[in-house]
Amino acid sequence: MAKNIEVEYENGIASCYVTSPTDELNIPSLAFNTEEEAELAVAVAKTLKAYNKEIYNLSNVMPYVFRVLGIRNNWV
Repeated sequence: MAKNIEVEYENGIASCYVTSPTDELNIPSLAFNTEEEAELAVAVAKTLKAYNKEIYNLSNVMPYVFRVLGIRNNWV
């Protein structure tokens, strides 16, 4: 799991995976149902950073990323 992801637990069970900023990647805090979705968000943020694009609007970008991939979740 990426160091930009924190797990939130409810009654000892992972309830969601939240992205968090680090010195390396200043990603906004976004909550996802699965670790894979959170990992995808971190990967998108790293790609945006590599191309000098703004990361702060990641919450607006992620629904389109999921739609393009054909993933139906809470973000779509």
